[in-house]
Amino acid sequence: MTAEQIVVQDDDRDFYGKEYWLSHQAQDLGFPNIFERARLDLTERCLHWLRALLRYKLPPAKVLELGSAHGGFVALLRWAGFDAAGLELSQWVVNFARRTFDVPMLLGPVEEQQIEPASLDAIVLMDVLEHLPDPLATMRHCLTLLKPDGLLLIQTPCYPVNTDYETMLATQSPFLPQFKPNEHLYLFSQRSIAALFERLGAEHTAFEPALFAHYDMFVAVSRVPLQPHAAGAIEGALHGPSTQRLVQALLDMELTIAQLRHQLSRTTTLDADIAYLKTAVEHLDRRLKASEDDRAARLEVIERQGAELGRIALLEAQLAASEDDRAARLEVIERQGAELSAIPVLRAELERQRAQIFNYGALRRMVGSDSVRNAPTRALRRLPLLLLRVPQRVANRLAPGARSAHGNHQVLRAPVPAGEQALQLEQPSTGLNQGAVAMPDPAPRVAQAADPFDRLREPKTRAPLEYTPEIIDTIIEGLKAHGVRVVALTLDPAEYQAYFKAAGYTTYYPGYYGFNLPEKTLEHFIAATLLGLGRDDVYIDIASEHSPVPNIYTRQFGCVSYRQDLSYPPGMNVDRIGGDAAAMPVPDGFASKMALHCSFEHFEGDADIRFAREIGRVLRPGGKVCFAPIYLAREYAVLTDPAVAVAEGVVFEDDAVLYCKPGWQNRHGRFYDPAHLVSRIKRNLGNLDLTIYRITNAQAVDPSCYIQFAALVSKP
Repeated sequence: MTAEQIVVQDDDRDFYGKEYWLSHQAQDLGFPNIFERARLDLTERCLHWLRALLRYKLPPAKVLELGSAHGGFVALLRWAGFDAAGLELSQWVVNFARRTFDVPMLLGPVEEQQIEPASLDAIVLMDVLEHLPDPLATMRHCLTLLKPDGLLLIQTPCYPVNTDYETMLATQSPFLPQFKPNEHLYLFSQRSIAALFERLGAEHTAFEPALFAHYDMFVAVSRVPLQPHAAGAIEGALHGPSTQRLVQALLDMELTIAQLRHQLSRTTTLDADIAYLKTAVEHLDRRLKASEDDRAARLEVIERQGAELGRIALLEAQLAASEDDRAARLEVIERQGAELSAIPVLRAELERQRAQIFNYGALRRMVGSDSVRNAPTRALRRLPLLLLRVPQRVANRLAPGARSAHGNHQVLRAPVPAGEQALQLEQPSTGLNQGAVAMPDPAPRVAQAADPFDRLREPKTRAPLEYTPEIIDTIIEGLKAHGVRVVALTLDPAEYQAYFKAAGYTTYYPGYYGFNLPEKTLEHFIAATLLGLGRDDVYIDIASEHSPVPNIYTRQFGCVSYRQDLSYPPGMNVDRIGGDAAAMPVPDGFASKMALHCSFEHFEGDADIRFAREIGRVLRPGGKVCFAPIYLAREYAVLTDPAVAVAEGVVFEDDAVLYCKPGWQNRHGRFYDPAHLVSRIKRNLGNLDLTIYRITNAQAVDPSCYIQFAALVSKP
């Protein structure tokens, strides 16, 4: 809207004409019209503004109000003793103010008024600055109308810093109604409004308490340092005519009302605290009873185990005696077995030698040859050596450590006569059949190890899953194309460090996360930030196992924490929830906040779909669930270690590409593309809201941090 467009030529048609104060206020904005405001504003905002002005300017200072509307504030200033006048753009509004409050009014833009330079002590403008087509030029002109120590007193919307419009929409910020096209042309933060007036030479600002502090600011501006008046000086300035005393009475009444409101607010807070404490006590009573029951059960186990432990010493002594006896008997058995196994061989050799002696004797009687005569003698001399010799095939079979069909064998070493090679005679402890020879086992065959990658189904790849800025942009575009809201989240490293220090990771859990400490603690910080945990919350840590997060969140934020994991015993056990996360044994609306830290990707099969449905049942209205991180990719993929997947028979969805990472030692890590995120998660959330947060600066916390995305599910 231009400077020409804000001028009112036709009160029935122009934007800031008559209907702006009547139908536009009531029907378009839902505010009281000018007739109702003329009554309501006097005891509320007008008194608030007057109290602020009196801190810096006392009657009979000369004051001009820009955009004075019905003129009620101008009238209150004049009753307090100020030389005050108002200014409006509409002739109808000017006439209404004159008729209603009998105050002097100017018509038209302030730049067109015949006001002497350096003649005013103060110019006030309430909810006007944001409407000006050129606030810099208008404020420069206003400063020329002020005396050197003159004052600007301004109420205007206060833009929240370090946020953007998408984040405001996602969090339903109370500032959203201040975005009014063709009406609020410029919105300032405290920093930007101070910069505006520094450019104009008015570098001294003081921010007063705003009446509507959740979206407004209230600031005093001057070219010289601001010097607030003492309370006594203000009261003294109002001890004049009856109207001044009436104004003092109104200020006293407004202060009393504010004190009563504060007391009422404290009472309401105390009532809420009492209700909370009562609920907490009941909850603690239940937990104490469960703890005492568990203590009693554990005592029974301890006593039973103690009785069993008393038998251990006796049983150990009996076992030692039994083992000694077994070892002694085994020695006897092996020695006797060795001796018995040699008998058949010796007997056979003895019979053969006897036969030779008999044959040699017969031959000697028949022939009488010396060579033949001496043969038996030589044979008898060789008999001890022959008895020690065993066919080489038996010696090879009964080598040290060899096994026969009957078991282990013991090697006996015999004395070796001079000039003879020592032979080893192995005798089985259980004996061999006479004449039987134990053959060696076949040489073991060395099999080639099969590559587990080859046993996985297609499609699959050995290539790594990559994240580049271009890939991330493609993922975000795909999410938006599928109707998924994406919000950029820029982390404040100082806030993370404050959380990390307060959580006491290195004090209470030293070495727990090892080299992963920065990434894991950053995931915990992001979840806590997005969830907005408080002491009224009931929190469940999903797939918690032995994580310290529930204890940290309870200590940090005062919430009541539970931990869920498939490894816990089924059912509710004090603060542990055992069983499937997609079918928790808790009543509907049990929790207000839940989080999954680096665990959702491991939900196999349809567990992720079933958990998405379970969220709506477990959460109470207004509840939230955070996934930190949520793994996304350009295509639907599962990361796996082929050796683990093949050994454990993991079943993968047919439409997922398998990214194989040997040595990862994990079964399953799911990466959603936008289409599968919608089909598997978003559609199964029902009426719940899904927002994806793009973490823009994780490595600003620590170069090792890798989280790219987080997800937040909210229940209306």
